[in-house]
Amino acid sequence: MKVILCNDDIGLTYGFTEAIKDTFLKGNSSSTSIRTNGIAYNYAVKLLKTKIKSIGLGLHVNLVDGKAHISKLANSSGDYKFNFLQYLLKSGDKSFLKDVEVEIDYQFKKVINDGLKIDHVSAHRHTYIIPAIFEIICRLCKKYNVKSIRLLQEPFYTTESVLKNISPFINSNIIKFWLANFFNKKNKSILKKYQLKTTEAFYGVLYTDAMDFQTIKSALDNAQKRGYKTIEILIHPAYANDPRDKIYTSKLVNKYIHSKARRTETSAALSKKIKNLLSSPIIKLSSFRDLN
Repeated sequence: MKVILCNDDIGLTYGFTEAIKDTFLKGNSSSTSIRTNGIAYNYAVKLLKTKIKSIGLGLHVNLVDGKAHISKLANSSGDYKFNFLQYLLKSGDKSFLKDVEVEIDYQFKKVINDGLKIDHVSAHRHTYIIPAIFEIICRLCKKYNVKSIRLLQEPFYTTESVLKNISPFINSNIIKFWLANFFNKKNKSILKKYQLKTTEAFYGVLYTDAMDFQTIKSALDNAQKRGYKTIEILIHPAYANDPRDKIYTSKLVNKYIHSKARRTETSAALSKKIKNLLSSPIIKLSSFRDLN
């Protein structure tokens, strides 16, 4: 079974970037995705050309956090002014979608002009599950010869913890899980239209902020039971105490990086237990390049 263990948000902060670098160098991950407006973007580009140049790399399209690249999506402070619901409600407005496409196209061009080669696309806070935005990204993937895209087709599964199994119904994860699978009915046809590749399954929405060793093991067990040959697992490791992190793209990111969940997921991502789990003879640690 090919397993893409991905750490999103390289370049978002120095703490994110360093944790992702360390996780990959330990052999505990195989892929990442970059935020073009991240505080540590330039530092991440340097690492991606040197110490971690063999990692699988995706563009992490962002339409909701920090500074916008074009003014039409920005508020008076220059930050993105729309949230997921607003994008959904405006997704039938062709003029608005043209602005969205200009913004996303800029992000593609930025990573390519900075000498990075991307093998897939994902999106911050999963904004791209909205079919109209998903189609824009698929069209740009064809334009820039990117052959794969993350599709949030996550099966329902449980862990050995009853409290953890209940948590998606208490927080918003079950809503995100349901929305992603609902929109996939349309997005799968769009993906096929543009002849893009994806994994058979994705794990990381249902237990967002709880992707510890036990959750990852449960995901792998579930994938094996279902007979999947290619899957992606998403985890967000980040160091909260990097002295270079003096500013953040938003207050939300500041809170996010200092959360208990980041410490839990970082500890799991760097652990020998994860490395041993990935050393199973039935698992081949892979990247989206291996789908092509």
